[in-house]
Amino acid sequence: VMSIWLYDVLRCLCLSENLILVLMFFFFFFQAEDGIRDAQESRGLGDVYKRQVYGGTYMLGTAVDKVNFVDGKFDSIEHKGQTCKAKFIVGDPSYFQDRVKTKGKVVRAIVLMSKPIPDINDSQSCQIIIPQKELKRTHDMYVLQLAGENKVCPDGTYVAIIGTTVENFANPEADIEAGLKLLPAGAIIEKFISVSDIYEPLDDGVASKCFVSKSYDSATHFESAAENILEMFHRIHGKPYNFDTAKKGDEEETVG
Repeated sequence: VMSIWLYDVLRCLCLSENLILVLMFFFFFFQAEDGIRDAQESRGLGDVYKRQVYGGTYMLGTAVDKVNFVDGKFDSIEHKGQTCKAKFIVGDPSYFQDRVKTKGKVVRAIVLMSKPIPDINDSQSCQIIIPQKELKRTHDMYVLQLAGENKVCPDGTYVAIIGTTVENFANPEADIEAGLKLLPAGAIIEKFISVSDIYEPLDDGVASKCFVSKSYDSATHFESAAENILEMFHRIHGKPYNFDTAKKGDEEETVG
């Protein structure tokens, strides 16, 4: 599910004849169609895994040593002494810490379970939003359940993702306690808790040709992330994305 969503996001940004570099770091793992690929010794700039879509090439597993600007405008990136130029660059805040500001923190739990969340009519997947008023908080809480049929875990197991904006900075896990209580008692196989900063870009990138996305917020349905991508497309290309005229088909290349 995530790999499909991320592919559509990248495809949306790359519908252009311009040369573009896309640098994305994802909170979730990226799974290629034929499995998760291990890192390999690079023979060039990003030749571990390439995917060509509408004239754009996405390079995964490639470290970025330096991002170069000339007169305040993006020029190129460097990797192991090699330089790659482009007309503009798109990336998430982890690549541009000097071009973003902190807007808060989000706490997330990813939980592997042997049973589904109870009282959801035996659904394999679901989305639950707990309103802030019910929680006596300032922010809503989001709970997502996925199962084997969603191709994110083995059949008979379930994955729950719980997220909210941190309000209890001394104990962020307490902020998602209400969501954790929804999970089936005695059925938790493993639980992972993380706290991440939420970043926003300092500028719109039009002048610098460096377009930085916002961090993922606490929502588990990724609506705000999709809206951010569409808004970035508008800034990059000067017009909104038209789903009705999207090109069909793509071409893939696997190397390395």
